[in-house]
Amino acid sequence: MKYYQQVIADPKAEPEDKTYALYRAVMCFSPSGYNSCDRQEISQKTRQRWFNLLKSQYKGNQWEQKLKYYW
Repeated sequence: MKYYQQVIADPKAEPEDKTYALYRAVMCFSPSGYNSCDRQEISQKTRQRWFNLLKSQYKGNQWEQKLKYYW
């Protein structure tokens, strides 16, 4: 999870890396809403922000198309 967060926060990250990190960060909480990647607590608001960022800024990307929900 920490790696995904670093990539998401990096303004110089390649779009493909950033979209994958956003996708994986949200999917860590699938489907239960509990983090299955590590024990870090991430608010639902933050997960929603990641989801919205992926959906709004990376329209048409393969990871944007795969992600249907946030948990």
